[in-house]
Amino acid sequence: MIESVKSGFAKYSDYKGRATRSEYWYWYLFTIILISLAGILDVEISKNSSFITDIAELVILLPTICVGIRRMHDSGHRGWWLLCPIVNFIFLLSPSVEDNQYGTRPYRSSN
Repeated sequence: MIESVKSGFAKYSDYKGRATRSEYWYWYLFTIILISLAGILDVEISKNSSFITDIAELVILLPTICVGIRRMHDSGHRGWWLLCPIVNFIFLLSPSVEDNQYGTRPYRSSN
């Protein structure tokens, strides 16, 4: 999970290339944990404000979009499919495809 989070932040604006299923879902888990912790802090620190949650969401917005696009590429689809919720969920669950126009298949032993 740590490697997926590092990769998400290191490639925060890189929408080219590919991201494996595990990289995407670990990143997604990280975002859920981060937003949950930020929400708890908001409740404890400032009862009527969501300032910390808002900042956390802004910090992870661009990396989350880019990880999603790279995951679409890994399943052999264009990143624009992220805009269609039901279809993109199916594509996010699909396995990695062999080498394609978006690059070579990462981590050949998994997915």
